[in-house]
Amino acid sequence: MAMHGDGCSMCREAEEKLDDVAQTLRCTEADDNVCLQQGTDQYAQPIIMQHFPMFRESDANCTGTDAAPLEERENKFRERWECLSKESTERIFAKLKPRAVFTGHTHHGCHHIHADGTPEWTVPSFSWRNRNDPAFLLVTTTKHSMSVKKCFMPQESTVIRTYIFGGAIAILILLLAFLQ
Repeated sequence: MAMHGDGCSMCREAEEKLDDVAQTLRCTEADDNVCLQQGTDQYAQPIIMQHFPMFRESDANCTGTDAAPLEERENKFRERWECLSKESTERIFAKLKPRAVFTGHTHHGCHHIHADGTPEWTVPSFSWRNRNDPAFLLVTTTKHSMSVKKCFMPQESTVIRTYIFGGAIAILILLLAFLQ
């Protein structure tokens, strides 16, 4: 929310921090001895994790069991409300050159490739309150590679049916033991 570029105090501070991170990345990427003397690690393309998705028109290109329902996929995202603005997204990509972005907010899963080739995974909700099939991502990274696996939790309806079935079996066992 601090990347609107409207000059607010929170925005200025966020943009200054973005510039600082970008400078540190440039320094380590150049393998500068000054950076190494300051204790800066070797360069690796950054991974961005944030709540709001980067700019995209909609979830129209999202597929999978955890994607938005078909009737919602064509709904246009409102910039600065349901996703970052196009300008903020371009600024972040230009300054940080991330190798991947992980976001949330929409309650639906999506794997989106941006125009510059940056992959973005929008993580579906991890709450049965928002969807019947919560999920999370298991991400393994090294300096030069990354593996992303989507892990689904049991559906709430399956858990409820299991409790009902288990409860019925327990009652049946108790009744049979009592009748003997």
